[in-house]
Amino acid sequence: MKPLLGFCLVVFMLIFLTETPVAAANNGSELKDKINQDIKNRQKTLNDLQNKKADLNVNKNQQSNTVEKVQALGAQIENYNDKIRVKQTGIANTQKKVQTLKENIKKLQQKMEQRKKYITNRIRATYIHSGTNKYLELLFDSKDFGDLISRIYFISQMEKHDHDILDEQINDKKKLEKNQDELKTSLNKLNNDLQNLKQLQASLDNKKASEQAYLKQLKDEGNQIQSTITSKQQLAAYYKKQEETHRAELKEWERKLLQNSNIPSEIRQFVDPAQQLENSTGIPAAITIAQIILESGGQLSTLATEGKNLFGIKGQGPAGTLNISTNEVVNGQTITITAGFKKYDTYYQSMVDHAKVLQMSRYQNYLRNAHSLDEYAFGIQSGGYSTDPTYANKLLTIIKDYGLAKYDSGSF
Repeated sequence: MKPLLGFCLVVFMLIFLTETPVAAANNGSELKDKINQDIKNRQKTLNDLQNKKADLNVNKNQQSNTVEKVQALGAQIENYNDKIRVKQTGIANTQKKVQTLKENIKKLQQKMEQRKKYITNRIRATYIHSGTNKYLELLFDSKDFGDLISRIYFISQMEKHDHDILDEQINDKKKLEKNQDELKTSLNKLNNDLQNLKQLQASLDNKKASEQAYLKQLKDEGNQIQSTITSKQQLAAYYKKQEETHRAELKEWERKLLQNSNIPSEIRQFVDPAQQLENSTGIPAAITIAQIILESGGQLSTLATEGKNLFGIKGQGPAGTLNISTNEVVNGQTITITAGFKKYDTYYQSMVDHAKVLQMSRYQNYLRNAHSLDEYAFGIQSGGYSTDPTYANKLLTIIKDYGLAKYDSGSF
């Protein structure tokens, strides 16, 4: 997702940067500023690119170090696996032992149960019968002394047999208790081994997951850095192309400047913008240029250089107001007053504002039906553009002296 967002951002930036500006560069100074800005932008992008490449190298080193850690972890994992295999073998042996003990216990219990029944039956059948001791009866019934001895020996053998059976029963009971204790110990050991095995496996899985997650994170960061590097490379190429475009525009501007050599040098830069405005507004370029020359006196005035105001338009501008002295004709008398003039950020803003002024109804009442530069000049004066009663004649004189009519697109 992050590489995709980075790509979309670059596309947006390129679209934004390649968007045709509202106000094109209209003089050499602005073009040179644009070229310098292009160079700065490209250099900054190249610096960013170097930083990102350094980040990429760091990321690669981190990945390399992590790979080494993973390889070392591989040995640990194998060691864990060996421990797990040993533990599993021990568990299997313990399980077999537990099964054997259970079988032995079951056999002993069965054997003891059978012997218990046998002893019980012996007691009931041999030693007690209707309250009379059968062994005593057996002795009393002997025929002679030899028979008595034989019967005494027989009784002693029977008692010995009974004692042996009881001893076996006692021994088997001890074996049973021992086996039961051993079974209990084995079961506890088995349970502990299983818990230990579970912990070993969980620890192993956590180590694997942690290392893999870190590797993935580094890989994603590397991809993102690489994507940014690609974007920066594209941006640097774009700024280089922009610089080449602006240099070509500057060269063309300088070529046209030579063609307009009859126009005062400081005024030549406004020929192209005036022609552009004529195409979009219909206001003759010759009139626009003539008004600039008339207002500036052939070279840029203080109002023009400090306020970017080429036409002496009064009021509050985009950059504020500039208060300066100006001559006004009142009742046929020329007086000097201090007035507030519009202040602009660029010369082109001033030219656009001038076009808007002439498109107002107070001027269009006279200009919409004008069929010549003469009618246009007197229409401006009739609209009240200047208090100078000779304003129109001065414009027409400037147009004639500097040959400005050739810059019109054929409106008249």
